[in-house]
Amino acid sequence: KLTHLTLNSNQISVIEQGSLNNLTFLETLKMNKNKLTEMPQLVFSQLKNLKTLDLMRNKIRNIKGLTFQGLNKLQVLKLQRNNIAILKDGAFWGLPSLTNLLMDHNKIVNITQAWLFGLKMLKTLSLSYNKISRVEQGAWEPCKHLAKLNLTHNKLTAITEITLAQLTTLDTLLLDHNQISRVDEGAFRDQEDLNILELNSNQISWTMEDVSGAFRGLTGLTKLSLKNNAVRSIAVHAFAGLPHLRQLHLEDNDITLIQENAFET
Repeated sequence: KLTHLTLNSNQISVIEQGSLNNLTFLETLKMNKNKLTEMPQLVFSQLKNLKTLDLMRNKIRNIKGLTFQGLNKLQVLKLQRNNIAILKDGAFWGLPSLTNLLMDHNKIVNITQAWLFGLKMLKTLSLSYNKISRVEQGAWEPCKHLAKLNLTHNKLTAITEITLAQLTTLDTLLLDHNQISRVDEGAFRDQEDLNILELNSNQISWTMEDVSGAFRGLTGLTKLSLKNNAVRSIAVHAFAGLPHLRQLHLEDNDITLIQENAFET
């Protein structure tokens, strides 16, 4: 009754249909650092007890719908450092227990409801070092329990009313190293429980200089980090509506003017 199988650092380029069918007791499957480019649909469907699947450091380019169907107990899926650019509709359908989805260092360009569909128990989604520039309207609707979202090192230019809509359970939001120059009014209306917000190394100087209460709605926020944003001045009530803020980081900016009541929360 094999429960753990490690095939890291081999030359595997194909998982043939049926090749995993007898591994019904398997809980951990590690295949990182191989040469996989794609996976047949339902290739994992007999791994009913699998909890961790590690496919890091392969050459996977796209994920078809229903690829992971049948992995009812899977909790952790690691897909970092592949070449994933295309996530087809229902790419992660059939993963009712998945809590951690890690896809850093890929080529994903947008976030859509179609590929997030079915991830109702997801708690951590890590998408750093991709090419994400767009979040589709309603994209987050399937993610009822998401607590940590890492979108650092992407190509987002604004936080609009759509960007974070329906993410009501977020605790930690990491947006460092994007090209964000605009935070729209109401952008954080669904994030009452957000605890940590990091926006380091963006271009949000205008938001800080001219907008009052840009972060209004983040009533649970305790840490806000805005390092390296070329901020020159802090507007009146720039941090209004943040009654629980304990840590505010403004290092590596160009601040010369702080207006009266700028730090009133």
